Amino acid sequence: MVSRLQEITNKNTQECVFKDFGLWKPEILNEAGDISNKRPAIYIEFLPIIWKAPCGGVQNGNVQIRLHIIGAESAETGNSLQLLDLAETVKEHIVHWQDTRYGRLVCVESAVNPEQALKECTETFQVSIRQ
Repeated sequence: MVSRLQEITNKNTQECVFKDFGLWKPEILNEAGDISNKRPAIYIEFLPIIWKAPCGGVQNGNVQIRLHIIGAESAETGNSLQLLDLAETVKEHIVHWQDTRYGRLVCVESAVNPEQALKECTETFQVSIRQ
């Protein structure tokens, strides 16, 4: 998934728009000053899987992945709108991606978190798997 996100580039420079990738941890919200030079950034959170085993030894589960998109530190309206545009770009890029083994990821939730100086959007995607 990270390689897919690295394909999102600035049209002018052709460089990846994200300066940092990683696994999400709640402490990131408290480290706003520490990540200011790494913005915009995107962090991946794997949500718990609830397995169902209807019969025949086959398990079904919905795997959810939440992407935390951290925007510029500024509280200016333009930066907030850029964050929303970036979140929309991420969503468009991910929902058109299809894994040959599991199928297509669908977006099941979008949210905005305008906490203090940290601007964050989350996009939650889901894919159904069988094993």
